[in-house]
Amino acid sequence: TNAPPGADTDLKVSLPGGIIVRVQVKCYRDGGGLLSAAAVAQLRNSMEPGEHGIVVTTGGVGDDAMKAAEADPSRPVGIVSGAEFADLIFENLDLLDRDDLWTLGLRQSLVPR
Repeated sequence: TNAPPGADTDLKVSLPGGIIVRVQVKCYRDGGGLLSAAAVAQLRNSMEPGEHGIVVTTGGVGDDAMKAAEADPSRPVGIVSGAEFADLIFENLDLLDRDDLWTLGLRQSLVPR
């Protein structure tokens, strides 16, 4: 990745058709944190024009973050809020293995009972 120093893209994926998507996850342990414009800018600064970004947050999304996500059409950023992320997990629960469930805190132990 050609990300500048200080930019931390968690995942970079090349999709068919030459589409590049960069994903960053912001975890707010107390669940009450709001995604900020600075967090969106951090991801966008790791992107090249024509790439796409997605910020996933465990918290809510501030109005300033939504505006920042729409600020540069040459480097679009989508946002997945904590509630949307939870919905996606439960809609796709059958696709997750026991290790995934443990990682997400949906299983108490990796040892089968």
